[in-house]
Amino acid sequence: IPNNNEHNNNNNEEQKLKEQLHPLHPFILSTPGKENDTNYHTYPLLLLEIINSWMLPKGLTLKINPFGLENSLRSVKDGITYFGFQEETETIPYYVDYLIIPDEQDYDDKFIGRHFQISFENASNKYYIKDLGYGLGTFIKMMVDLKISDKHLIKIGDTDVVFSLSEDNEIKITVVSDNDNFDEYEYTPGDKEMISIGRDIDCDVCIEDNMLSRLHCVVKFNKEEECWELKDGNGFGKKSTNGTWVYVNESTMIEEGMIFKANHNLFTCSF
Repeated sequence: IPNNNEHNNNNNEEQKLKEQLHPLHPFILSTPGKENDTNYHTYPLLLLEIINSWMLPKGLTLKINPFGLENSLRSVKDGITYFGFQEETETIPYYVDYLIIPDEQDYDDKFIGRHFQISFENASNKYYIKDLGYGLGTFIKMMVDLKISDKHLIKIGDTDVVFSLSEDNEIKITVVSDNDNFDEYEYTPGDKEMISIGRDIDCDVCIEDNMLSRLHCVVKFNKEEECWELKDGNGFGKKSTNGTWVYVNESTMIEEGMIFKANHNLFTCSF
């Protein structure tokens, strides 16, 4: 297995980083007893735990520092960690840091490439995640209400839902099924207090998908902020069974406890 799952060289890697960095470098490792020294700067170490996967070892924790993934295949410390798939070759060097091997039944050319990236931003001292267009997409599990923007894509169960907004705050909800058929629903802010989405026949947007809750999520217009909001579950605290997942087509800050999935792999984030 090309991926180094042992991660036994963490101490050596840390020592190498210390030797590379100037004392005033903003990425300098923190030193016990010198937290208040202006010559030292602490940074968060991002831990990605694989909590479910068809191929990757469950429970494995990957460590990412401001330079990138520790013990990466690419071995380039540019602050970016690329996850994806490339076929083995003796002539082409690795252009991903960690291999995401596709399911055999899903495998085709669309899986070859960089699936998503995690980067470190020096100015904010934060990590960011972004999908790169290969594979089945990268989705973050909704933990709080989402302010809907134009062309926002979410996944609920096996169904993709796209929200489109007009200049006068009309919203169009497009439901795309597995066979690429789609249904469209249009609403204005005054039509309904809350638009329900789920598999129950009484939902405003009824979707035949056994992975959905009867009432999976709701859409509501916020009059004070003049925006549409998406709420997981019934909108009053009861969450859906399998969650509502938001596609990360733009660079999104990683937060403590964030859960995301890429292809058939589920990750949780901590610092």
